[in-house]
Amino acid sequence: MLICYLLITFSDDSDGQSDEINFVKENREVFIKLLEMYQSNNLLILDESVYNKNAEYLNKSNKMNKEIYELFSQLCNENYHHLKMQVLIAHALLDFRDINGQIPGIY
Repeated sequence: MLICYLLITFSDDSDGQSDEINFVKENREVFIKLLEMYQSNNLLILDESVYNKNAEYLNKSNKMNKEIYELFSQLCNENYHHLKMQVLIAHALLDFRDINGQIPGIY
């Protein structure tokens, strides 16, 4: 919360002229928006194992309820259109694992 306080109270009349301070000044609103997204739990932070280039990948076909898939797909398209569906499904599986306990031998 200290970061949020500093960004909100950071004034343009500060006499610091470093590149870092100028960057913070220029991007103040972006930082505030990111913090708000994080606080409201709308910021998706992917687990590194989801996009690990050294991992072994496999193809699986899963049968599922059409409505549930369409709702998930709509959510992904509206909020995470920049990410591949396979990344979001893998992340959802890890979230499920975290909620229900670790699976032995997996990350």
